[in-house]
Parts: sequence; C-alpha cells; structure tokens
Amino acid sequence: MAEFDFRSASIEEIGAALRGDGCVLLRHFVAADDLARLRETIDAVAPPGALHFNDRDMRARGRPHFYDYLFADKHRALVESLVGAGFRVSPNTVTRRVDAEAIDADGDGDGYQQPLPPHLDAFFHRFDWTLNFWVPFRACGWDAPSLGVVRAPVEEAQAYTGYDGRRRRRGSAEGWNFANFANPNFAVDDLRGAFGERVWTPEYALGDAMLLSNWTLHFTHSAPEMTERRGNVELRFTARAGLAEALSQAFKPALARMAGAAAFSRS
Repeated sequence: MAEFDFRSASIEEIGAALRGDGCVLLRHFVAADDLARLRETIDAVAPPGALHFNDRDMRARGRPHFYDYLFADKHRALVESLVGAGFRVSPNTVTRRVDAEAIDADGDGDGYQQPLPPHLDAFFHRFDWTLNFWVPFRACGWDAPSLGVVRAPVEEAQAYTGYDGRRRRRGSAEGWNFANFANPNFAVDDLRGAFGERVWTPEYALGDAMLLSNWTLHFTHSAPEMTERRGNVELRFTARAGLAEALSQAFKPALARMAGAAAFSRS
C-alpha cells in the first residue's frame, strides 16, 4: 500500500506511487497547529450550518486560500510536479462535514451530510486532471467516518466505470457527467468484488492526508461504531493542460524512475 511519511518521502516516490495506485496516504502531511488555525478561521467566517464552505468563499471574505494556511515549500513543489507550474486552485476546493446519522445527503440542517457512496469526482467535476489532498480535521477511521479509496491507476478506474473517453456530455444539471460513464452506480461491496484487498480504508491521525485525483474511486468509510462526526478539507489543484497531456507531464519523472529501476533489475 502506498503510504509515506511526508516529512522524509521524496516527491519522486510520491509521484510514482500515485501513478501506480491512484492514491497515496501521506502521514504527517500538515502540522496540527496549522490545521487547527484553518478550522478556527473557517468556523469564524462560514455561515452557521453551511454544508460546504468553498475556497472562493474564503477569498471573498478577504482570507488566504485554504492551502496557504497549511503548505510549505515542499507541499507546493509536490503540487507543481504533478499538475505543473502555475497550478490553479480548483473551484471544487471545499470543506465537508459528515455524520453517519445525518438525515439526508444534503445535510440535516446543521451542516452535516450522510456518508457518500463510491464515486469518481469526474462524475461531478470537470475531467481536467485534478489532485485532491483530503485532510480530516480530526483523527478518524474508528470512531468517526473517514475516507476509503481503491488502489487502482487512472486507466483501470476509467475502465471499471466505463468512461467513454469523450468530452463531457452533460445532458442536464441533474445528470452531472454520468452520460460519459457506462457504470456510474456501484456499492462498496461491488468494489470489493472487483478489486479485493485494493479497497483501502486506513485510519487517519491528525495531520495525515490522502492524496488522490478526480479519477480515483473513493467513498466515505462508515461503520455502526463510528458515532462521532467528522469534518475535513478537500484541497484540489487543477492542471492547465488537457487530461492526456497533463497525465503525461505529471508522471513523466515517476515513469522515468520506474523504467530505470526496471532496466536495472534486468541487468
């Protein structure tokens, strides 16, 4: 399983793991004090009971981007290596709050929603290559819902969902991007049947992050014993290039490193 201590891992090995598994768990990704400061700021400026609070809402209130509260030079270098210099903050950079006992998917009136079923972000967002650093505001995965992922590269996730390879064909607001996918509806049990142990539900400590993309299969991991609520921030960064070009550029260093290792092993 792709798991690193962010403080000591190299950007190259994180990129190689993302290419191979479609996701990477980064331990000690951000400082707990910085995360607390971001959460306190959001709580102070977000409307009471808001289900989501976007990065653009933060900026509209004269505050820095979410990531400015958390990132140092290495974080920015990692983003630039995977989406290119001059990266864009995705409009889908947002906070989320989940309660396993929430009334419905749209929240129960105090800003919490039900656990989300398995999906690709590409079902709802643009197809442009987008990184997502999923960072919980508390430790989770045993007493509070967390994030589950499927360890599969982009091409395998696309094949499983039946992506047709075309530009978005949104028929209506309610249809999102589902018209581009032959298999957009599936349950966690379906994923376990198809991917087995590659369905991954790790426990998260405060400061950990899951790095995934808009082409990573994922879901809210929830169980009956998870009676606590959980909040998180989803830091998304989008490439300026098209999907194929962006993928080629993002993984070029990682692929070169993997190819070099393979050549060495054959010598």
